[in-house]
Amino acid sequence: MGDSLGSGQFGRVYRGVNSENGEFVAIKQLKSSLMDESAVVAFESEIALLEKLHHENIVRYFSVIRGQEHINLVIECTYFQVLYYCFFF
Repeated sequence: MGDSLGSGQFGRVYRGVNSENGEFVAIKQLKSSLMDESAVVAFESEIALLEKLHHENIVRYFSVIRGQEHINLVIECTYFQVLYYCFFF
């Protein structure tokens, strides 16, 4: 993972690079142990919504990587997203 773009209550957002095509991605990494049941449900809802949405004005969803300690949401990294996470996350 690359530079940190921001942090929140449950984790951080990092910039990464897609190894298949070299495009920048954002990796929203949440620490599982810090999340209560309602936070997990909210995050699962976010994932389900992103999987269904396909629009030029919405960041693209790529994948979810679940580990023992972290849940990683891999999404498109845009200039506006970087600004959002830097100021509002």
